[in-house]
Amino acid sequence: MLSVHPDSVTAEMTSEPAYNVCLPQPEGYEHSFCLLELAELITYSLRDLGYDTTFRINDLDTGRRNIIVGCHLINTELIPHVPESTIVVNSEQIYDQDPFEWNRNIFAWAGNFETWDYSPRNVAAFAQRGLPDVKLLKIGHQPQLTRIVKSPEPDIDVLFYGSVTDRRTAVFEEIRRRGLNLVTLFAVYGEERDAYIARSKVVLNLHNHAAEIFEVVRVHYLLSNSVAVVSEVNASTSVSDFYSEAVAGVPYESLADECERLVNDEAARRDVQQRGYEVISRYPQTAFTRELLS
Repeated sequence: MLSVHPDSVTAEMTSEPAYNVCLPQPEGYEHSFCLLELAELITYSLRDLGYDTTFRINDLDTGRRNIIVGCHLINTELIPHVPESTIVVNSEQIYDQDPFEWNRNIFAWAGNFETWDYSPRNVAAFAQRGLPDVKLLKIGHQPQLTRIVKSPEPDIDVLFYGSVTDRRTAVFEEIRRRGLNLVTLFAVYGEERDAYIARSKVVLNLHNHAAEIFEVVRVHYLLSNSVAVVSEVNASTSVSDFYSEAVAGVPYESLADECERLVNDEAARRDVQQRGYEVISRYPQTAFTRELLS
């Protein structure tokens, strides 16, 4: 349950504003931690910019400006109890056929607080719904997130983590038909998931939603750890130029082919790993966060 409490360290005591990054975790809901690296990205970038910044689970702080990462997880009945200066971060894809109630929650929060969103397509969708002031949260590289020590002898050919759907299962079956060792994870986060990433030659990213927005919230962390990412990138996928350069991006029907190619060609795989890290390193998160705060 989200709680609001005062802190003895207030913005009045410093020349710069103080921040509190909050990750909501509804009772019994472990999937909040799929947003952990996004929350850490914002936290570390604020600290590197010189701001006094805390990171908390479920706790807002009236003595700081709060940034809620994952507003879709919070009951809208709490809106009147949240400080007006709060910033909310939307991490979800916005589209009309959303099977969840998340869109309704997101729009309610965005209608009451400054909102950051990672996708230009989402920002346009907010504007179409009468919310033209949503800010684009560009996602780049934060050095503290480079922390996965990869195995010198990876034993997993292809790793996927996330929800298993019919369109994803079709790709998994094709990968397995080619004799590749595919491992899929669900509800595995943090250090436990990182241990699987360390053992993997390739990590697969593919769409789950009709909006076809590139899953930068997931992929940025992999690139910052020099992981070879094979990603679904169709003609209709919304993806920035630098992320399309950083991954091995192919259409849906070519994903199994690209996984097989990189698993069997170590030199090509290392090229993708190095290129991904080099590309994202050109875009420090501190620059993107500073731009949002200016």
